[in-house]
Amino acid sequence: MQANLSCSKDGNNKESRGALVVLEGLDRSGKSSQCSRLVSYLEGQGLSAELWRFPDRTTNVGQMISAYLTNASQLDDHTIHLLFSANRWEK
Repeated sequence: MQANLSCSKDGNNKESRGALVVLEGLDRSGKSSQCSRLVSYLEGQGLSAELWRFPDRTTNVGQMISAYLTNASQLDDHTIHLLFSANRWEK
């Protein structure tokens, strides 16, 4: 993998803002392992990388979402939607 460069209309190379890589998959399919490996690889290549997990279960809102996802609590669709939205803004 190489650093991501983009080319402007005048032909000058400019550093790009970066890339967002999203992995989806079934529970316990290895997403976290693959993400960690990718971050380690990119950092080993001298690139900066961040690992984000969503939902962020370390916050109060995240714990409410976690309880919902594990069927420990029941919430209506509108409420869980708002909780997911709030959790995104907690970053």
